[in-house]
Amino acid sequence: MIPRAFLPLALAALACSTARAQARRTTAVPDHPGRWTPLTVNLPRVRFGPSAAEARAMKVQLDSLVAVLRRSPLLADPRGFETVGSETVAEDEMRESWGPGWQPVKGSLLIIPLLWYRQCDSCPPLRSDEGRGAQLGINSFGLLMPGGGVGGCGGPRVFTEPREIGRVGGFPVYGNGALLIAARDVPPFIPITRSEWIDAQINATKNARGCLRPDPRQAAWYDSIRGSWSPEERAMEAWEWGTTRQERGVPFQLLGRPGAPGSRRYVRINPALLDSTLPRTAMQTVVVTLRLSGRDPRTFPRGTRQPAPCSEPIPRSADPSLDALAVHEGIWCAVDWTAVRALLR
Repeated sequence: MIPRAFLPLALAALACSTARAQARRTTAVPDHPGRWTPLTVNLPRVRFGPSAAEARAMKVQLDSLVAVLRRSPLLADPRGFETVGSETVAEDEMRESWGPGWQPVKGSLLIIPLLWYRQCDSCPPLRSDEGRGAQLGINSFGLLMPGGGVGGCGGPRVFTEPREIGRVGGFPVYGNGALLIAARDVPPFIPITRSEWIDAQINATKNARGCLRPDPRQAAWYDSIRGSWSPEERAMEAWEWGTTRQERGVPFQLLGRPGAPGSRRYVRINPALLDSTLPRTAMQTVVVTLRLSGRDPRTFPRGTRQPAPCSEPIPRSADPSLDALAVHEGIWCAVDWTAVRALLR
């Protein structure tokens, strides 16, 4: 127990310590002058393709894409953050992983806002070394595939079909945080059969062997599973194993029943998204990792869902974590995605 004579001193000390703790609190500085930092440029070695001419052609198109993105108000006049990032023309994939024939030249953009902040009320502003960014894949679909998909090595990659959770600028946003913009108006995913799912599992075993040949034991095991199915079962759509009570009582099997509660179908990227009659350097698709869902820290009434992407923008704030989200949404929700699509062909 604190003696009565010392109580005023103890309260004063507590007030001082509280004031010092508050003074040391890290805060964002949303009004600090920011800037757009030129992106680092990464071009491939000619040995692995694309050719130097193709790399230059793709670089020009990436520059045109950056020009559209920079018209987003927060990127046009950065406040409270600076940007870092890169502009990359990717090497060609090995033929064994892509498959025979034509493949497009791929590119990517990475843009990360780094916030300005203070460690105390009287401290000078500092720039963070970490930020919440977005990646844009051009003519590349890995960002659409949860977990990167399974397969490759001469065959398509298959994956669980992502759910569309909303629209941004009229274009679909999926549950894995990806926004898809394509020049061709075709379904982005096509279902696969159970037999095709088995082929993808066997092809995946080639990855550890340089895509030369599958693991014989695993390939034989998967083939034995396929051999236990009737022709009708092999031709059925492949669906993941459901997690609902109705599925728990079913004996072990690799795939679930089509349409089973708690299950989704396995799909592959629709090859019709890309037109192989165009030059390899034609920019035909853009996939953006927005990740606007499932992360809103604001408190909402019980029983209500979080807002749809870009429907209720987060305001700028002195809270660094909240301001990082506000900057992220403020940039990408305001991009003219119709103008981005106009760059595609």
